[in-house]
Amino acid sequence: MKFFIFFYLFCLTLTAQVSNFWDVEAPQDFIFDGGIMYYVAQGIGSTGGFVAKVDFSEPTPTATYLVNNITYPRAIIFDDNYIYYALSFQIFKIPKNDTSPVPILVCSGVSNPRALHLKNSELYMAEGDKISKINIADANPVKVNLVTGLTDFPLSFSEYNNELYYSHGLKVSKIDFGTNSPTVTDVITNLDSRVYGMDFNDNFLYIDQTFIGGARKFLEVDILNLNTVEIPVNLPYLSGLGLKFKDGDLYFASAPADKIYKLENVSVLSINNFIVEENTLKIFPNPTLDYFSIANLKKTKNYKLFDLNGRLVAFGKISPFKNKISINNLSKGIYALILDGSQRFKIIKK
Repeated sequence: MKFFIFFYLFCLTLTAQVSNFWDVEAPQDFIFDGGIMYYVAQGIGSTGGFVAKVDFSEPTPTATYLVNNITYPRAIIFDDNYIYYALSFQIFKIPKNDTSPVPILVCSGVSNPRALHLKNSELYMAEGDKISKINIADANPVKVNLVTGLTDFPLSFSEYNNELYYSHGLKVSKIDFGTNSPTVTDVITNLDSRVYGMDFNDNFLYIDQTFIGGARKFLEVDILNLNTVEIPVNLPYLSGLGLKFKDGDLYFASAPADKIYKLENVSVLSINNFIVEENTLKIFPNPTLDYFSIANLKKTKNYKLFDLNGRLVAFGKISPFKNKISINNLSKGIYALILDGSQRFKIIKK
């Protein structure tokens, strides 16, 4: 399948606008379950760590502390019934809907797990110099080592196309799920710094590169062809922990800053790289004065239209039967059209 890559004929110098999302003492990892965020933090002091949650659908979101006085919790994940979190040498779980839970030991004998990932009943762990897993459905789980002898700590996980991606050193590698003897494939190499957080949105992998000196950034990598776009960020502190993509926005934590940050409308910030599938959807007329339509549209899609500052200027649904989007009230310039959260097009208003 062929793709056309369109680049602007001029250079856009956009710096991503980062906002404070949630204040927390030395956050280490977090994960969303709809409007609820579960997170682990180092807290204050050597035994000030905790597991907490906050429901952002409430009028005044307030932290609920589930487990307190623990040492350096580093990673968190959940399934339908339990929340799992990692300490230095153990994995624990707590009932998901219990506000005063008693931690249950899942396994011990792990070495500083820094990331967790659940696939069906298998819990994957990034620990020490290896990737390992256990079956949480077993009464007495036995750890299986999948990848060993890594020369740097594995730090983060993300899943795409039934494969587990993991960061270690200055690269990202992947293995297949469902086998105890996986083949390791290096996907991205020669990065500028360790990757403390990464997450997929469709086929785009967002990678933290904020632990380097000077200009800090995130990378957006199209995993289908490895086309890469830099998203510069202006941050006073090292960041990137627990990076998660949710509803078009990127979230990441900074332990030195005691914050979880939010980077809005990320896909618009990489507007210099548009990929359009050949012989499928096409925008016409483009450039346009007052409206545009989409050729070859076969089904209803949600659309959002952003300006170059990342501001949402229009949204709605477009279908084969109602195939016209008015931009008559917009100023002249370039806009980003995003369909169903992933397909991106450049719109020029004359």
